Amino acid sequence: AIVVEEKSSVAILPFLRCPTCDLTGPLVDVGFGTAHLLEEASAKLPGAIAIINLGLEPFSPPEVLTYRLRALAAAGAIAAVVVDRKDGGRVEYHSAGDWRDPGPDEHPLPTVAVTREEGTRLRKLAAQGKHLHLMVDASFYDAPAHNTSAELVGSQWPEQHIILGAHHDTVFGTPGGNDNASGVSVVLETARVLAQLQAEMGIRPGCTLRFVTFSAEEQTLQGATAYVAQHYTNGENAEEKPKLVINLDE
Repeated sequence: AIVVEEKSSVAILPFLRCPTCDLTGPLVDVGFGTAHLLEEASAKLPGAIAIINLGLEPFSPPEVLTYRLRALAAAGAIAAVVVDRKDGGRVEYHSAGDWRDPGPDEHPLPTVAVTREEGTRLRKLAAQGKHLHLMVDASFYDAPAHNTSAELVGSQWPEQHIILGAHHDTVFGTPGGNDNASGVSVVLETARVLAQLQAEMGIRPGCTLRFVTFSAEEQTLQGATAYVAQHYTNGENAEEKPKLVINLDE
């Protein structure tokens, strides 16, 4: 992204599945993008690129970002620049959709993320009436993905089970050490120790333990959704739901 009047660049990270765009518009700061703030900025929003906080507005009814972005689009904004909550120059991949909805994200408008530091700079430029030239070159593809699963059968209640899980995928351009190799390593080590306990001492858990790592978590929880569909919503073949699920993420 480029601030037009200053010819200075802004580092951006497009939201997952953000569409390709090449747009120029005035910067408008809408704060948290809640209804009363959009009403205050309504005259400025048509044709504008809005700056909006990722987090929730304090002391207000919580409204997820998906619906705030839809309201921005309905008010005439042509794109949104979302300010990440983390400091220290960090910015993460985010989704514009509601992850409770099936299928790929649908973007109500092109959406990118910036660091808190860049967000502060852009807000100062918005107050000066500056324009932003936003460019995103995106491509999408489908690829197969796989969950992994293993289990230790319980000695007393084998038909009942507990899931210890984590997602093994990460996002483009990162090693995934924290998100989420950290969680996967705990699943693997717990499975290793308990399997060795059974092999060497004959000690088994009371109920069955399932160790599952999920794929495509970063793509709207597709791996976990597929696992639930296969095991628990498969008509007459549906299994009894787990007694407990422990999800290890970061």
